[in-house]
Amino acid sequence: MIVLMAITDTEHPPAAGTVLGMSTRVFDPSIFAIIIGAVIVLAVIKRVLRRYLRDLI
Repeated sequence: MIVLMAITDTEHPPAAGTVLGMSTRVFDPSIFAIIIGAVIVLAVIKRVLRRYLRDLI
């Protein structure tokens, strides 16, 4: 499934669901902070593991 998403350049369903969920709710700073925190954690993990990761495209 991941290869198919990479070939067709489509979004992962949970990512699209997050955007849909955020657009249908009232703005809440705590949820926004959690999402930003998760993005920062993933960016740090990517930076640390960069030499072990491969680009599938």
